[in-house]
Amino acid sequence: MSSSIVTDSMTAAWARVQALLFDRVDIGRWLKLGFIALLGAGAGGGGGLSYNVPSGGGQPGGGASGAPGPLQQMEIASRLRSALGWMAANIEALILLAVGLAFVWLVLMVAMAVIRAIFRFLFVEAVGVTPDLPIGATFSARTSHGLSLILWQMLIGIVSVILIGGVALWMVASIAALALGEESMTALGVVGLVAGLGMTLGAVAVAALVHALTEDFLVPTMHLADCGVWEAWRRIIGSWSGQLGNLVFFYLLKLVFTLIAALAGMILAIPALLMLVLPAASLGAVALSVHAAGIAWETAALYLGAPALLSVIVGTMALSYVVSCLYLPISVFFRAYSLGFLGRVDPALRTV
Repeated sequence: MSSSIVTDSMTAAWARVQALLFDRVDIGRWLKLGFIALLGAGAGGGGGLSYNVPSGGGQPGGGASGAPGPLQQMEIASRLRSALGWMAANIEALILLAVGLAFVWLVLMVAMAVIRAIFRFLFVEAVGVTPDLPIGATFSARTSHGLSLILWQMLIGIVSVILIGGVALWMVASIAALALGEESMTALGVVGLVAGLGMTLGAVAVAALVHALTEDFLVPTMHLADCGVWEAWRRIIGSWSGQLGNLVFFYLLKLVFTLIAALAGMILAIPALLMLVLPAASLGAVALSVHAAGIAWETAALYLGAPALLSVIVGTMALSYVVSCLYLPISVFFRAYSLGFLGRVDPALRTV
């Protein structure tokens, strides 16, 4: 094993981070790379605000403790019956609406998966070759690669489900053997459970390895060699003979870097969480205003529901983008680290 390949890759990756982001700080480049990394390197958060508004003890039927009185309980029950009646009267429309929303959600998820797959190749290009790449033209040029990657990931998912199903049947058969209570079947069941646990751990390890190799080396090879999934795998297998030790060392170091990145991510999460204070306070202020004005919740939901939902979606996207820009040195380092290793194993693909 020549560990210099791995350590040289690490050194080259850090040099690439400095060259791209710190030698000459270019805000425009940071913003562009942050956008590409948001979709191509993987990047969420949430927050909430709760409050209690005590009801006055002088309200009709209200208790001094703020609990709903008899009149308020009757009003709540009446509203609930009215809502249930409306739902029963419009059940067909609600079912159609649910199906339509589910279909739209599925289409959006598939479209986002394809977009993210294509942006993985854009991130390789941005880190390894052309930092100021034209996003639109590069996206169009790598659409076929993205679709090939999606099909490969679907194949891996199907195989994983089949393996998990097979192991599950094995475990059920082993438990059934134990349940029979016979001495020979008990021994067989114990052996089966142990073997099933081993197969489960093995399957998880293989799936994790395939995922890691796909992200770290298959995607860059497809992009730099301009080839499909199978040709990329043939190239990787053919050129990596005798590199098992280096590959193990590569991932051991990457594990260390991942732990360091997790700590850095916790620190970077602090300003992100602080950014949630303003929208959370605004949402609380709107809710308090609606309550103070005595506006019925149906009316408030009708007029404020869509704008509030849109604000949450846009705010979440903006926050994710900001976090991606803050996290950019780490994202670039990991991409450059795999590119550096790939180029030292296969010199024809060297970019870092």
